[in-house]
This record gives sequence, structure tokens and C-alpha cells, in this order.
Amino acid sequence: MLGYNRIDQVNDTGHLGYGLGREYTGKGIMTASVRDLIALGYRYYARNRMEIRCAVDNRTSRAMPERLGFQQEGVIRRAEQVQGQYLDHVVYGSKATVDFRSSGWATTGRIDRSYPEGPGRGCSPRSAGSFHPDCH
Repeated sequence: MLGYNRIDQVNDTGHLGYGLGREYTGKGIMTASVRDLIALGYRYYARNRMEIRCAVDNRTSRAMPERLGFQQEGVIRRAEQVQGQYLDHVVYGSKATVDFRSSGWATTGRIDRSYPEGPGRGCSPRSAGSFHPDCH
């Protein structure tokens, strides 16, 4: 799964989240997908910066923003409760000046227009989970 947890319209900041089953890791799937989502976000929704937060002890998850050139900005203590334990989060940020060109549709203009809602029919770039350029 991959998406924007939140888009802060006041500060033009996108907050990304992702997760992938172990059987699919190590194939570049998530790296390409996150890169495309970032490019799309900078183009249409969050023109200032992107932010990714990862559990401090989750080296696999932390490798993603590091691989994509995000900068570690700090640690939020006890940021998330998982299975009864609080986890600290590392915060990674990237400014819009970083180049996120990708091989995907977000930067090539090849937009998948097969999404079920269709342009103008219930989708809105301001509503969670509905990030369709034609509805912008």
C-alpha cells in the first residue's frame, strides 16, 4: 500500500506512507512507486516539501527515503503505538527543489484514466485517497 497520509494545504506539504509484503521486497517495486507518487504530489498537490516518517528500528522502511535523497530531520519520540508499544519515528524531508523524475506516468503525462470515479464524479484532490489529476 502507498499513499498520502495527509496533504497540508496551508504549508504545501505531502505526508507519505507505504508498506509492502515481505515477498515483494527487494524488487524495486516500492522505490519506483514512491518516486512516482512524489513526482505526482509535487506536480499537483504539495509544491513545497514531502515528508516521510519511519519507525526508528525499521531499517528497511528507513532505506526508502534515504535512497530517494530525503534528509533526516529529527526523531519524534513515542510517535506511534503498535501492539501495545510506543515507537519512535525518524522524520525525513525533501524540498521541491529535489529532482524526482521517474519512469512512471506521473512525469511522462501517461495518466491512467481508468479509475472508477472518473473525472468530476466523486473524486477530489482534496479528499483522502483520491488523487486524480483530471479532478484538480
